[in-house]
Amino acid sequence: MNKGKNLNPHPALVFLIAFAVLFGSALAWTMLRGSSLSDPPAPWNVDGVFYDNIAFNLNAGDGFVVDLNAEPWRESYVEANKNPGADSNYSWLFPVKGTGPTALRSPVYPYALSGIYRAFGHRYNVARIFGCLFVGIGLALMVAFCAGRFGLLAATLATATMTIDFSVMQSAGTLATESLAVLILAVTFLLVVQAWEQPNHGRWILAGASFSALMLTRGIWSLGWLILIAVSVLCLIPAIRSRWETLRMSHFFVFLATAMIVALPWWIRNCQTTGHFTPFGTAGSCGFVGAYCDESLANYGQWQPDVYNRNQIEVQKNFDMDTVDLAELEHATGQSSMEKAKSWCLENWSRIPELMFFRCLSHWGMFNPSVPWIAQAANLWLIGIGLVGCFLFSGKLRGVFVCVLLLDMLLVMLTWEHLGRYAIPVRPIVHVGYGIAMSKLLMWIGSKFKREG
Repeated sequence: MNKGKNLNPHPALVFLIAFAVLFGSALAWTMLRGSSLSDPPAPWNVDGVFYDNIAFNLNAGDGFVVDLNAEPWRESYVEANKNPGADSNYSWLFPVKGTGPTALRSPVYPYALSGIYRAFGHRYNVARIFGCLFVGIGLALMVAFCAGRFGLLAATLATATMTIDFSVMQSAGTLATESLAVLILAVTFLLVVQAWEQPNHGRWILAGASFSALMLTRGIWSLGWLILIAVSVLCLIPAIRSRWETLRMSHFFVFLATAMIVALPWWIRNCQTTGHFTPFGTAGSCGFVGAYCDESLANYGQWQPDVYNRNQIEVQKNFDMDTVDLAELEHATGQSSMEKAKSWCLENWSRIPELMFFRCLSHWGMFNPSVPWIAQAANLWLIGIGLVGCFLFSGKLRGVFVCVLLLDMLLVMLTWEHLGRYAIPVRPIVHVGYGIAMSKLLMWIGSKFKREG
């Protein structure tokens, strides 16, 4: 704890100031990207196009479905494609076929997007502003937490680096899950810290519900839930259980059970939609082919969209695309993807550790060709110092961070990584670590000069 913490302003004031700075920064990054805030999701943002379509169909009363022929949704992309700046890049969208309920997308962001559209109309600029709001609130919560625990200097340094974080700020105004995931992971982290330090069943129920929201926003965290269940078996070993001190098995069970109960209706819906046991949807199975392949290994573990697309095209040849049930197509695509991934793993099992190692590096934004080398160097400095700083967390807080870090890294190693996207929700914690480390260094330098003076 900082001895001067009583001199700090009220946490609510810290939050408001941090939110104003960080929301303003996210909005500035979004406005300076070169395209209008009112444009549809960029042609390269394939996920965003489909989230937009699902949100539109939800508001049309058609349910959680993909219908790329829905009007006037389709017309907005036809018009955008006439814009010289688009360079006809939306042309990939118009031949795409397959309509119906989908299990490929997680539900929370499309439902949030549909709520925004319902309240403000189908306006992309409002959706982007809400993305900046999500990021601003999530980051400000972490800054206020940092100020209360480690002082204003650490919080100020963390805020400063957050405002120039390329990955976080670029994603804020993008129609994608990252912005909402930043907010939900920040809330989940803070709820888990509170439940860990002051354990009772009520706090663990809240943390479990928040973790479930994270699972239903970024599907990769559903695998995290399974890993936590497997890890819970270790609690049966007395030597390990004794190190958890005030965390009782009942607390951990309540956390995992709450997460399951909240997510269960959606898991059941996915199984009913595909007609198969696919509680977590089909995104994971469909994506594995782009993660375990020669191309990924050659590209520092990055997920390969071209390999993913080739598998889709190959599977579609076996269906009448004018009448195909979309969920059935997704399941078949996932099965083909998993077979190819398993085959590659069996043939290249000795290279899997190398692939996972590269994923760990790529996960933190390294080897991203779209980022200038100077930004790469700055990112490496931030991550290195930030991770060291996180280990300066005291007491049980360090344990929470280590658990989050290990789980996050394990998820990426087992699944895939794509240009640092999956680290975006976790990066705010690293910024807090950076603020702690640098504030301690600056205070040490200041005290040294003071003694010498």
